[in-house]
Amino acid sequence: FLNVYDKDDLRIKPNQFYHWSYTNPINGKKWTSEDAGIWYYVDEQALLTTGRGTKDWNFYRYPEALLTAAEGIAKSTGVSAEAAGYLAQVKARANTAGKSVAAFTAELQGLSAENFVKECWKERLREFPLEYKMWDDIVRTKMFPVISTTEAGKVDFVPLIGAKNASGATFKESDLLWPISPDEIQRNNKLTQNPGYQ
Repeated sequence: FLNVYDKDDLRIKPNQFYHWSYTNPINGKKWTSEDAGIWYYVDEQALLTTGRGTKDWNFYRYPEALLTAAEGIAKSTGVSAEAAGYLAQVKARANTAGKSVAAFTAELQGLSAENFVKECWKERLREFPLEYKMWDDIVRTKMFPVISTTEAGKVDFVPLIGAKNASGATFKESDLLWPISPDEIQRNNKLTQNPGYQ
Protein backbone atom coordinates (compact mmCIF):
# COMPACT_ATOMS: atom_id res chain seq x y z
CA PHE A 1 0.00 0.00 0.00
CA LEU A 2 2.79 2.46 0.81
CA ASN A 3 3.68 2.54 -2.88
CA VAL A 4 0.55 4.66 -3.38
CA TYR A 5 2.76 7.65 -2.45
CA ASP A 6 5.40 9.13 -4.72
CA LYS A 7 8.76 10.23 -3.29
CA ASP A 8 7.73 13.91 -3.02
CA ASP A 9 4.67 13.21 -0.87
CA LEU A 10 4.85 14.56 2.69
CA ARG A 11 2.45 11.89 3.94
CA ILE A 12 5.01 9.08 3.42
CA LYS A 13 7.80 10.93 5.23
CA PRO A 14 8.69 9.70 8.75
CA ASN A 15 6.39 10.76 11.56
CA GLN A 16 3.60 12.03 9.36
CA PHE A 17 1.23 9.06 8.94
CA TYR A 18 3.91 6.37 9.35
CA HIS A 19 7.21 5.82 11.11
CA TRP A 20 10.08 3.37 10.88
CA SER A 21 11.82 4.23 14.12
CA TYR A 22 10.83 5.56 17.51
CA THR A 23 12.89 6.60 20.50
CA ASN A 24 11.25 6.40 23.90
CA PRO A 25 11.91 9.83 25.49
CA ILE A 26 11.88 8.35 29.01
CA ASN A 27 14.43 5.55 28.70
CA GLY A 28 16.08 6.33 25.35
CA LYS A 29 15.32 2.90 23.89
CA LYS A 30 14.96 2.95 20.14
CA TRP A 31 12.63 0.84 18.01
CA THR A 32 13.39 0.43 14.32
CA SER A 33 11.74 -1.67 11.65
CA GLU A 34 11.66 -2.25 7.90
CA ASP A 35 7.87 -2.24 8.22
CA ALA A 36 6.00 1.01 8.72
CA GLY A 37 4.42 1.72 12.07
CA ILE A 38 1.40 3.98 12.28
CA TRP A 39 2.56 7.30 13.69
CA TYR A 40 -0.97 8.71 13.55
CA TYR A 41 -1.91 6.56 16.54
CA VAL A 42 1.13 7.29 18.72
CA ASP A 43 -0.08 9.11 21.82
CA GLU A 44 3.05 9.49 23.94
CA GLN A 45 1.27 10.91 26.98
CA ALA A 46 -1.09 7.92 27.10
CA LEU A 47 1.59 5.36 26.25
CA LEU A 48 4.27 6.61 28.62
CA THR A 49 2.54 8.23 31.58
CA THR A 50 -1.24 8.32 32.01
CA GLY A 51 -2.52 5.26 30.17
CA ARG A 52 -5.41 7.40 28.95
CA GLY A 53 -5.82 8.47 25.33
CA THR A 54 -5.77 12.20 24.69
CA LYS A 55 -6.05 12.36 20.91
CA ASP A 56 -9.17 13.59 19.22
CA TRP A 57 -10.10 11.39 16.27
CA ASN A 58 -11.00 13.63 13.36
CA PHE A 59 -12.67 11.24 10.97
CA TYR A 60 -13.97 14.02 8.72
CA ARG A 61 -11.23 16.44 7.90
CA TYR A 62 -11.08 19.43 5.58
CA PRO A 63 -9.30 17.45 2.82
CA GLU A 64 -12.33 15.17 2.67
CA ALA A 65 -14.61 18.14 2.00
CA LEU A 66 -12.22 19.37 -0.70
CA LEU A 67 -11.95 15.97 -2.40
CA THR A 68 -15.70 15.33 -2.22
CA ALA A 69 -16.41 18.75 -3.77
CA ALA A 70 -13.77 18.29 -6.49
CA GLU A 71 -15.16 14.88 -7.50
CA GLY A 72 -18.78 16.05 -7.36
CA ILE A 73 -18.16 19.12 -9.50
CA ALA A 74 -16.16 17.16 -12.07
CA LYS A 75 -18.90 14.52 -12.35
CA SER A 76 -21.73 17.05 -12.62
CA THR A 77 -20.34 19.92 -14.68
CA GLY A 78 -16.85 18.86 -15.77
CA VAL A 79 -13.37 19.86 -14.71
CA SER A 80 -13.65 23.50 -13.74
CA ALA A 81 -11.12 25.81 -12.10
CA GLU A 82 -13.07 25.42 -8.87
CA ALA A 83 -12.91 21.60 -8.92
CA ALA A 84 -9.23 21.64 -9.91
CA GLY A 85 -8.52 24.17 -7.17
CA TYR A 86 -10.02 21.95 -4.49
CA LEU A 87 -8.00 18.91 -5.55
CA ALA A 88 -4.90 21.10 -5.99
CA GLN A 89 -5.08 22.28 -2.37
CA VAL A 90 -4.79 18.70 -1.12
CA LYS A 91 -2.00 17.82 -3.57
CA ALA A 92 0.00 21.00 -2.86
CA ARG A 93 -0.19 20.62 0.93
CA ALA A 94 1.27 17.12 0.65
CA ASN A 95 3.93 18.02 -1.93
CA THR A 96 7.49 18.49 -0.67
CA ALA A 97 8.92 19.69 -3.99
CA GLY A 98 7.39 23.16 -3.64
CA LYS A 99 4.77 22.85 -6.39
CA SER A 100 2.11 25.49 -5.82
CA VAL A 101 -1.68 25.22 -5.73
CA ALA A 102 -1.79 27.33 -8.92
CA ALA A 103 0.58 24.95 -10.74
CA PHE A 104 -1.42 21.91 -9.68
CA THR A 105 -4.68 23.67 -10.64
CA ALA A 106 -3.44 24.47 -14.14
CA GLU A 107 -2.18 20.92 -14.62
CA LEU A 108 -5.40 19.31 -13.36
CA GLN A 109 -7.64 21.43 -15.61
CA GLY A 110 -6.11 19.66 -18.60
CA LEU A 111 -7.49 16.27 -17.50
CA SER A 112 -10.66 14.69 -18.79
CA ALA A 113 -13.48 14.39 -16.25
CA GLU A 114 -12.84 10.64 -15.96
CA ASN A 115 -9.11 11.04 -15.29
CA PHE A 116 -9.74 13.95 -12.92
CA VAL A 117 -12.14 11.82 -10.86
CA LYS A 118 -9.51 9.07 -10.72
CA GLU A 119 -7.03 11.65 -9.39
CA CYS A 120 -9.56 12.44 -6.65
CA TRP A 121 -9.79 8.73 -5.81
CA LYS A 122 -5.99 8.44 -5.68
CA GLU A 123 -5.77 11.36 -3.29
CA ARG A 124 -8.42 9.76 -1.08
CA LEU A 125 -6.23 6.64 -0.87
CA ARG A 126 -3.22 8.77 0.05
CA GLU A 127 -5.01 11.12 2.44
CA PHE A 128 -7.23 8.73 4.43
CA PRO A 129 -5.30 5.47 4.86
CA LEU A 130 -5.75 5.42 8.61
CA GLU A 131 -9.36 6.53 8.67
CA TYR A 132 -10.62 3.35 7.05
CA LYS A 133 -12.51 4.91 4.15
CA MET A 134 -11.01 2.77 1.39
CA TRP A 135 -13.66 0.03 1.33
CA ASP A 136 -16.50 2.59 1.38
CA ASP A 137 -14.90 4.34 -1.61
CA ILE A 138 -14.45 1.03 -3.42
CA VAL A 139 -18.08 0.09 -2.90
CA ARG A 140 -19.26 3.60 -3.84
CA THR A 141 -17.26 3.73 -7.07
CA LYS A 142 -17.37 -0.02 -7.89
CA MET A 143 -13.68 0.37 -8.85
CA PHE A 144 -10.75 -1.37 -7.18
CA PRO A 145 -7.33 0.33 -6.85
CA VAL A 146 -4.34 -1.53 -8.24
CA ILE A 147 -1.21 -0.03 -6.74
CA SER A 148 2.00 -0.56 -8.69
CA THR A 149 4.59 -2.65 -6.90
CA THR A 150 7.42 -1.12 -8.93
CA GLU A 151 6.50 2.52 -9.58
CA ALA A 152 5.85 4.72 -6.55
CA GLY A 153 2.68 6.78 -6.83
CA LYS A 154 1.20 4.83 -9.75
CA VAL A 155 -2.37 3.65 -9.18
CA ASP A 156 -4.81 2.21 -11.71
CA PHE A 157 -8.44 1.28 -11.16
CA VAL A 158 -10.22 -1.83 -12.39
CA PRO A 159 -13.88 -2.88 -12.03
CA LEU A 160 -14.45 -4.25 -8.54
CA ILE A 161 -16.38 -7.38 -9.51
CA GLY A 162 -13.77 -9.86 -10.69
CA ALA A 163 -10.80 -7.93 -9.23
CA LYS A 164 -8.39 -9.78 -6.94
CA ASN A 165 -7.20 -8.35 -3.65
CA ALA A 166 -3.65 -8.72 -2.32
CA SER A 167 -4.56 -12.03 -0.68
CA GLY A 168 -5.79 -13.47 -3.99
CA ALA A 169 -9.52 -13.38 -3.19
CA THR A 170 -11.77 -12.42 -6.10
CA PHE A 171 -14.57 -9.94 -5.39
CA LYS A 172 -18.10 -11.13 -6.13
CA GLU A 173 -21.38 -9.23 -6.39
CA SER A 174 -22.39 -10.65 -2.99
CA ASP A 175 -19.42 -8.88 -1.38
CA LEU A 176 -21.25 -5.58 -1.91
CA LEU A 177 -24.30 -6.52 0.15
CA TRP A 178 -25.04 -7.78 3.64
CA PRO A 179 -27.38 -10.75 4.01
CA ILE A 180 -30.96 -9.97 5.01
CA SER A 181 -31.81 -11.35 8.42
CA PRO A 182 -33.96 -14.51 8.27
CA ASP A 183 -36.21 -12.88 10.89
CA GLU A 184 -36.93 -10.00 8.50
CA ILE A 185 -37.65 -12.38 5.62
CA GLN A 186 -40.09 -14.32 7.84
CA ARG A 187 -41.86 -11.09 8.80
CA ASN A 188 -42.10 -9.86 5.21
CA ASN A 189 -42.65 -12.54 2.58
CA LYS A 190 -41.99 -10.02 -0.21
CA LEU A 191 -38.31 -9.90 0.75
CA THR A 192 -35.87 -12.24 -0.93
CA GLN A 193 -32.38 -13.00 0.29
CA ASN A 194 -29.56 -11.09 -1.36
CA PRO A 195 -27.63 -13.09 -3.98
CA GLY A 196 -24.88 -15.28 -2.56
CA TYR A 197 -26.52 -15.74 0.85
CA GLN A 198 -29.21 -18.35 0.06
